[in-house]
Amino acid sequence: CRLEEDSEDLSLPSGVSLPEVFRTFLTGTRKMLLRMGGVKTQLGQNQDALHDMDGVTVEIPLSGDASGSYAVALPRHIAICIGREFMGEDLNSNEDLEDMIREFANVVAGYAIARLAEQGIQVSMSTPRTLPRGEALGRMRQGQALIETPVGMIAALVLT
Repeated sequence: CRLEEDSEDLSLPSGVSLPEVFRTFLTGTRKMLLRMGGVKTQLGQNQDALHDMDGVTVEIPLSGDASGSYAVALPRHIAICIGREFMGEDLNSNEDLEDMIREFANVVAGYAIARLAEQGIQVSMSTPRTLPRGEALGRMRQGQALIETPVGMIAALVLT
């Protein structure tokens, strides 16, 4: 799963509310995919790819200066790569897969919240929860950006 480093600059879609919050969460997602799983990313546009995704979506509610949620949908094969790289083991059960994706989302949210605090933006997070497939697809369709990897799509968004 190890891929080369990603140095692409992040430009946001038009109409993004609170662009500094959005950029920080997307940057955090991309950095942690690279650090934890060696997965290079770029912004993507293919929302149809989400319908066929075999994976898990996790959402973390946000409150404070920016309210809404951060959600990440990791396809099974990408989660397995991250688990192998980050945890040193294969994830075989759905429970292990969900735990790893919740932990990944926690790491990203912690990173983003710390960076935002440095800018004077106070954001708190609640406990991550796994979204049922139907609800996850609905949430992802509302999102403002997709992150694309060479091995599949990952959706990440901040609703504010």
